[in-house]
Amino acid sequence: MIVHCPDCSSKYEIAAAKIPEGGIKVRCPRCKAVFPIRSVGEEAPVPVFAARPASNGPEREAPEADEEPEPPPRKPKLVTDPVVASRMARAIVYEILLPRKSEHQASLSEGTVLSRFGPDLTRALGLYKDRVSPGLPDRDAFFRDAVNDILGAGSRLL
Repeated sequence: MIVHCPDCSSKYEIAAAKIPEGGIKVRCPRCKAVFPIRSVGEEAPVPVFAARPASNGPEREAPEADEEPEPPPRKPKLVTDPVVASRMARAIVYEILLPRKSEHQASLSEGTVLSRFGPDLTRALGLYKDRVSPGLPDRDAFFRDAVNDILGAGSRLL
């Protein structure tokens, strides 16, 4: 039978034979909502939430009643070590530079490094700030130094 999570509208397929008389409660692996499921012939069936839009994702099988649901995806820990933050900034800036070395050399001689690499640097800074703790002293200085050393070839760009 197909079951819909009442909170996130995810669809799951569960074998009707696995639902005991009186029903069970299951936890949605996607949003962690707990909701009851009753067998088809019982008087109080689980409402079919047809008014809610169906999930665009693939149908997933509901967890077994005796199985533990999958843990939620973990958020990466924020970097609090200044050495790691500095290395991360340098790695991110090198990722911008490496596929565009010839363009980088031309932009250095023309003085157009920031105009050519600006949008990539903006995205890179966002990625860096998502991963490094805002409470880290000199957090922004690590990224600025990496840009100046790597893209600016030692000259001050930022």
